[in-house]
Amino acid sequence: MMVRFPVLLLCCLPLFAWADAVQDKADAGDAEAQYQVAVRYAEGEGVGKNPEEAAKWFQKSADNGDVDAMVMMGILFENGQGVKKDLSQAAQWYEKAAQRGHSEGQYYIAMMYAYGQGVKKDLLQAGKWLEVGAANKDERAVRARDAVQKLMTPQQIVEARKWAKEFKPGK
Repeated sequence: MMVRFPVLLLCCLPLFAWADAVQDKADAGDAEAQYQVAVRYAEGEGVGKNPEEAAKWFQKSADNGDVDAMVMMGILFENGQGVKKDLSQAAQWYEKAAQRGHSEGQYYIAMMYAYGQGVKKDLLQAGKWLEVGAANKDERAVRARDAVQKLMTPQQIVEARKWAKEFKPGK
């Protein structure tokens, strides 16, 4: 048994070195590395599962421009995972990601507008974001768009389509 431990340890050293290198990059402000550290804490990979620490690292990554982290911040605030539940904050993060062209962010902010969660209910805004998602071939957006359009006026549908056609992701 004692012989196996050093062999096992040697097998794992490259993993520890990789984790240390990622942590060093994250500490230096690298958004992608910060996202990877956040995932490690969220899933308990090589560290103890810690939703609060995961949220801290997702926040840093999002603040440094990572759109996947922006969506994750929305999810965390929407569900109260590692942060206090705050639908308004969730909507803000989803909209930031949506504005940058992230299809999940576009879908999630559309749903927030459709149901009035964290934002004032606004079927036109929901329709706009769902049109963008549908144009990007997102199946959830297509289904949701079709359902939301049943509640919109013909003028709102035309306006949403025009807006979506002219939409250009920004930074």
